Amino acid sequence: MKIAIIGTGISGLCAAWLLHTQHDITIYEQNNYVGGHSQMITVKTDEGIFSIDTGFLLYNELNYPNLSALFNYLNIKTHQMAMSFSMSLDQGKIEYAGSDLNTLFGQRRNLFNPDFYLLLWDILRFNREGKALLANKNPSVVTLTLGDFLQRGGYSQAFRLHYLLPMSATIWSCPANKILSFPALTLLRFFHNHGLLTLSDRPLWQTIEGGTQRYIQIITADIRDKLHLSTPATAITRHPTGCYVYDALGNQNTFDAVVIATHADQALTLLTDPSDAEQQLLSCFKYQKNRAVLHTDILLMPLRRRIWSAWNYIATTHHNQIKEVSVTYWINRLQFLPTKQAFFLSFNPQIEPQHPLHEINYQYPIFDSRAIIAQGKLKQLQGQQNTWYCGSYFNNGFHEDALNSGLAVANALGIKPMWQCQAVG
Repeated sequence: MKIAIIGTGISGLCAAWLLHTQHDITIYEQNNYVGGHSQMITVKTDEGIFSIDTGFLLYNELNYPNLSALFNYLNIKTHQMAMSFSMSLDQGKIEYAGSDLNTLFGQRRNLFNPDFYLLLWDILRFNREGKALLANKNPSVVTLTLGDFLQRGGYSQAFRLHYLLPMSATIWSCPANKILSFPALTLLRFFHNHGLLTLSDRPLWQTIEGGTQRYIQIITADIRDKLHLSTPATAITRHPTGCYVYDALGNQNTFDAVVIATHADQALTLLTDPSDAEQQLLSCFKYQKNRAVLHTDILLMPLRRRIWSAWNYIATTHHNQIKEVSVTYWINRLQFLPTKQAFFLSFNPQIEPQHPLHEINYQYPIFDSRAIIAQGKLKQLQGQQNTWYCGSYFNNGFHEDALNSGLAVANALGIKPMWQCQAVG
């Protein structure tokens, strides 16, 4: 078959790589690079040239089994690292990190702060009660929001403002006030899968040696002649035996099938003739714009250097509400850069970095109750009118989820991966 693939994030790239072995494929990519959120920036300093990832950075074998299997098949070398996080609120008024007792009480006055001990107690209680809710088979828990769960449990304001809401908002790149309307099970399942509901046996995180473009380069070597960069598809029209794909260069091409590996809202925009089911389901996914800035400005890190961590949550509050929240990645720790120069990647920075090196905007799905319900029905769209869909919105929005959706499309079209994978729907 002649198959068009729209988008080269890992879902589209994986589907294209597998499908090209038995089909005639054409890949459309709106950007001038391949990889979607697997984007690397080259930075030159007095100490040398460094490649820095600005999107996908980390994975672990426990929660990313098929991604791990793919990297093993490609013989990708990785570094193992201990994940760490810090919290800094209101310009350092409250700060702590979770690495050890020294960083937990990195702000020494917390030793004598009753609210801080209540925060720690509520973290332990949240971990215990969160596990119990995940094990609860009562159908009513499916519709329980995070806000309802916190209200029922009587969790302290300190726990909400100084731990759960800033962390959750940055994990999903979503405004803190929207997190409370998320299904509690969605957030708890993520926390559980990533070892955040336990103080021991947490997954070991990996980062790719040399950056994420390593795996992109290997995959694209087989399909480079099929790639059309800086060529966004602008419209897709289906007909009984296939579809027409129109691009921004004015071309119209005919295909037997199309794989749309974009965000859900972009997929819907491309369709000139969406069915009622496509209109109903794809419109359920909303996206949040997130501005990422690569820089060297320590003012976007916690005030106390001893609590600097791999992930640093920075938040401001107003009248007992989260006003702004951002996260700064300490790239040197995440990517083991051999340099004394500190590099940071800040998402939605609250102040402008003094030494910006690169800026990029990412879009992340918002998994509210409407989106979660729609996820369970997305399979209904697959193959209808010779159209297939894949992307991170099929599950929790992470690299493993996007990969699995691409694998599922290839599998449905009769192509299985060359490496051992866990089953995908």
